[in-house]
Amino acid sequence: MRPLLVIAAPILLAVLAACGDGEEDRISPTSTAPAPTETLSVENVPTPRPGETAGWLIYRNDEFGFEVEYPNDAQQEEGVSTSTFSLQRGSGTVITLPIEEGTNLDAKYLKVSVGEGQRGACEPDEAATRGEGEIAAVSYNGIEFKRTTSLMAASSQLWEATTYWASQGSSCVIMDFVLYSSSPGVVAGPTRPYFDKERETAIFPAIMSTFRWLE
Repeated sequence: MRPLLVIAAPILLAVLAACGDGEEDRISPTSTAPAPTETLSVENVPTPRPGETAGWLIYRNDEFGFEVEYPNDAQQEEGVSTSTFSLQRGSGTVITLPIEEGTNLDAKYLKVSVGEGQRGACEPDEAATRGEGEIAAVSYNGIEFKRTTSLMAASSQLWEATTYWASQGSSCVIMDFVLYSSSPGVVAGPTRPYFDKERETAIFPAIMSTFRWLE
């Protein structure tokens, strides 16, 4: 098994800068873009293996009243400028997740966006509703999230995102998990193999299973 690699901050910043323009990152209470078909039934989601999340670090947001745990070999950064196809432009909290070394996967991260929904609305902005997949309802810890997937290709680069969002009161939270990869032959040197998507995304539901609203 290849060792896991945490992308250094300068590399991640360069990746994020390629898709960001520095505008303020807040949740848009409404969206005018056509939304994907919504699935109303709540899906069963995988539960983490016993002890899988033990000893994880905690990201806590007292202003919007929630917390979520993440692996202790990940790196949290505040004020990182990003603008993926599924999130608002601007700065926010980015948690860089470890990846398998030696593949065409260049970075994997979680972007956390927060805001206040109006009249109970909690939706990503126009860019987020250009998802490639249907909107589905999923439940973690008794909290119902909406989930969709997004895909964007630019030259030899590919961004794939799985986006979750939920609200409580006026608080709206969006959790965007992003895989950033490049064509295997782009980087100089031996051709890199394609990354194992199932392996790299297995951590996403484990992280979501730790999300909780604060009392």
